[in-house]
Amino acid sequence: MQGDYMALNYSLENVVLMQYRVRNGSLKFANNAFFFHEGHSPLYQTARFGDFHVDSKGELLLTAMYDKKPNKLGPKQKIKSP
Repeated sequence: MQGDYMALNYSLENVVLMQYRVRNGSLKFANNAFFFHEGHSPLYQTARFGDFHVDSKGELLLTAMYDKKPNKLGPKQKIKSP
Protein backbone atom coordinates (compact mmCIF):
# COMPACT_ATOMS: atom_id res chain seq x y z
CA MET A 1 0.00 0.00 0.00
CA GLN A 2 1.36 3.38 -0.94
CA GLY A 3 0.51 6.52 1.01
CA ASP A 4 0.56 10.09 -0.19
CA TYR A 5 1.46 13.00 2.01
CA MET A 6 1.66 16.74 1.76
CA ALA A 7 4.11 18.89 3.69
CA LEU A 8 2.35 21.91 5.12
CA ASN A 9 4.29 25.07 5.72
CA TYR A 10 2.21 27.84 7.21
CA SER A 11 2.22 30.11 10.22
CA LEU A 12 -0.58 30.38 12.72
CA GLU A 13 -1.77 33.83 13.71
CA ASN A 14 -3.57 34.68 16.92
CA VAL A 15 -2.39 31.51 18.63
CA VAL A 16 -3.15 31.50 22.34
CA LEU A 17 -1.55 29.02 24.71
CA MET A 18 -3.95 27.97 27.46
CA GLN A 19 -3.35 26.02 30.61
CA TYR A 20 -5.60 23.08 31.39
CA ARG A 21 -6.15 20.52 34.10
CA VAL A 22 -7.30 16.94 34.07
CA ARG A 23 -9.73 16.14 36.88
CA ASN A 24 -11.44 12.79 37.25
CA GLY A 25 -10.52 11.96 33.67
CA SER A 26 -12.07 15.17 32.29
CA LEU A 27 -10.22 18.02 30.63
CA LYS A 28 -10.85 21.36 32.39
CA PHE A 29 -9.82 24.65 30.83
CA ALA A 30 -11.06 27.00 33.54
CA ASN A 31 -12.29 27.31 37.06
CA ASN A 32 -16.02 26.76 37.49
CA ALA A 33 -16.36 29.59 40.02
CA PHE A 34 -17.85 33.01 39.31
CA PHE A 35 -17.81 35.58 42.10
CA PHE A 36 -20.52 38.22 42.31
CA HIS A 37 -21.77 40.72 44.87
CA GLU A 38 -23.89 39.48 47.74
CA GLY A 39 -27.57 39.53 46.81
CA HIS A 40 -26.92 39.31 43.06
CA SER A 41 -27.26 35.52 42.72
CA PRO A 42 -30.76 35.80 41.16
CA LEU A 43 -29.19 37.64 38.20
CA TYR A 44 -27.11 34.60 37.28
CA GLN A 45 -29.57 31.74 37.84
CA THR A 46 -30.36 31.45 34.11
CA ALA A 47 -26.67 31.36 33.09
CA ARG A 48 -25.79 28.81 30.40
CA PHE A 49 -22.67 30.28 28.75
CA GLY A 50 -19.53 32.07 29.90
CA ASP A 51 -17.24 34.65 28.33
CA PHE A 52 -13.59 33.79 28.97
CA HIS A 53 -10.45 35.85 28.50
CA VAL A 54 -6.94 34.44 28.54
CA ASP A 55 -4.39 36.19 30.76
CA SER A 56 -0.65 36.47 30.09
CA LYS A 57 -0.03 33.16 31.93
CA GLY A 58 -2.50 31.22 29.79
CA GLU A 59 -5.15 31.05 32.51
CA LEU A 60 -8.77 31.38 31.44
CA LEU A 61 -10.71 34.02 33.35
CA LEU A 62 -14.50 33.94 33.43
CA THR A 63 -15.46 37.57 32.82
CA ALA A 64 -19.19 37.40 32.05
CA MET A 65 -22.12 35.01 31.97
CA TYR A 66 -24.97 34.71 29.46
CA ASP A 67 -28.37 33.05 29.32
CA LYS A 68 -29.38 30.66 26.51
CA LYS A 69 -30.37 33.44 24.03
CA PRO A 70 -27.46 34.67 24.77
CA ASN A 71 -28.15 37.84 26.77
CA LYS A 72 -25.41 39.10 29.05
CA LEU A 73 -26.33 38.68 32.70
CA GLY A 74 -25.34 41.04 35.48
CA PRO A 75 -26.12 44.05 37.65
CA LYS A 76 -27.75 46.08 34.85
CA GLN A 77 -30.69 43.69 35.16
CA LYS A 78 -33.42 44.22 37.74
CA ILE A 79 -32.96 41.87 40.71
CA LYS A 80 -36.11 39.83 41.38
CA SER A 81 -36.84 39.07 45.00
CA PRO A 82 -37.20 35.35 45.84
